Amino acid sequence: MNAQHVRSSDSAHAIIALCIILSLLSDGDAKYAKGTLATSEKWHFLARFCFVSDVGSITYEFEYPEEYMVQKILLYYDDEDQWPSVYGTSNDRTPLQKTCEEKESILKRENGQFINLTANYLYSGCSSIAENGKVVVKCSGGRTFRSARERWWFIAVDNCNSTQGLYLKYKILMSNGFSSNRWFYHFSADEFYILQMEIGFFITFICIGMITIIFGVILRSRQLLHTTFKMFIASLSFEATALLFYVISHGYFMMNGVEISKIKLLGHICDSASLLIFQLMLILLAKGYTITRGRLRQSSTIKIAVFMTLYTVTYSCVFISEAVLFDPGLVLYKYESVAGYVLIGMRLIGYLWFSYAIFFTLKHYPEKWPFYLAFFFIFSVWFMITPIMILIANKKIEKWVRAKVVAGLEMSIVLLGHTVFLVLTTPISVNRFFPYQVRTSQIGVMNIDQSGRDPNDNNIDRFAHHPYALSANSEFIGNPRTNFTELFTIARGISHVNSRSSSLGHNGDSHKQSNTVPIPILDIDGPDTKVHTHTTNFNGGAPVPKGKTPTEDNTQFTDN
Repeated sequence: MNAQHVRSSDSAHAIIALCIILSLLSDGDAKYAKGTLATSEKWHFLARFCFVSDVGSITYEFEYPEEYMVQKILLYYDDEDQWPSVYGTSNDRTPLQKTCEEKESILKRENGQFINLTANYLYSGCSSIAENGKVVVKCSGGRTFRSARERWWFIAVDNCNSTQGLYLKYKILMSNGFSSNRWFYHFSADEFYILQMEIGFFITFICIGMITIIFGVILRSRQLLHTTFKMFIASLSFEATALLFYVISHGYFMMNGVEISKIKLLGHICDSASLLIFQLMLILLAKGYTITRGRLRQSSTIKIAVFMTLYTVTYSCVFISEAVLFDPGLVLYKYESVAGYVLIGMRLIGYLWFSYAIFFTLKHYPEKWPFYLAFFFIFSVWFMITPIMILIANKKIEKWVRAKVVAGLEMSIVLLGHTVFLVLTTPISVNRFFPYQVRTSQIGVMNIDQSGRDPNDNNIDRFAHHPYALSANSEFIGNPRTNFTELFTIARGISHVNSRSSSLGHNGDSHKQSNTVPIPILDIDGPDTKVHTHTTNFNGGAPVPKGKTPTEDNTQFTDN
């Protein structure tokens, strides 16, 4: 056995041990339903499952005291005249008010929808046994479901003649297929292939993460690793972590029929964090942060903070609604709540803000159109497709396929967003969409001293329009006297240049002031940074267009 195999085995054992430990610390949310029912009601819901025809089955064990005889197991399916007619709300949103007898009356005995839990019923598998001076009824058996398509089946128990309610100890194993086929055995039919998709997307995100790390190293070496790209890395990391939690939760469920609900919740939290960070990054980039400016105005910062706080609270309410308010007897999508529709509204507001910010950024920096046009059209689709998907899922997608369809779409949308952004920020010379031009060290210099800056020069609130534009004068390239420390500095403004010119000219003609000075300009067209020069007029601190005096070009900038 080689060392590599030993390390792989140790890793596998560590993952299995983690799953076992977490399962002991977690509550089970199972297709293996187990518990004790004690209620004063005459009719009560127990469990639900989506069965595949001919291979879907339940195996059960029931036990109850003889004085509660005769209790019955009722099997409803998802047609409108079956389960929806006895449980939930009517078309006008009022709770259904039906008696126990009315709820029984819609079932068809010839379809085997009754299981009388008594020894007198041949196919119930029940017998009466004396225990500790009391007679109890114990039943064990099973049923196989046959239908024209996958169907949701709902299991209830009742005793319409009872005067003391219901009491039942139960164990119900609901499955599809044979136990040897673990990929499907414990999963409801609407959940088929979700685990396989999660594994596939997890591997894909790991590959994207490796590429992102390589790009990050390249950007760091060029001092172009900006905050927004770091936010992208954080979003990607949270999404990969979320998928890992989902794989662990569903993998354990595949083996045992019991979900690790707390691990799944951690997955939802990481998934939400990834989405929130990614959307915040998109809005910041739309406003030009790290592309056309090094900081936002205080008012913009406050607006974004308030918006993201409300977004986070709304997301939390969606999960609280799903965990606390959703009725287990109904097949509901997590966004089928007031909080879900508010979340759609928040997403649309985010998109409008995103579009508004891009409009004003392009207005002031039209040379950025290659990046921002692609950025706008692609992420407009990204913003809008989720609300559309939620509305379609709530109204149009059939409930016996909705879970797997929505899961696949949600993961695909997330993958699309991260992949497209990675392509747009690929640090290669042929990428005409690459957005970053000002180096992180330059922003740091701008942040240290903002006094005396010319409005048309580089400053932290508004970067120069062409900080890396090529110059016709290329004598600076390869000059052995070049001071390469200037690669990481920025041009000085009016006050700095004028102060230097004064000191150069006070000793007479031998130190006569020149009208121009070469200013280094950075270029990231290739793997090796090149340095070019242009001349800067001392009279204005920036090149003066032909036909204009230094005071004529007074471009005004409005914060978007």
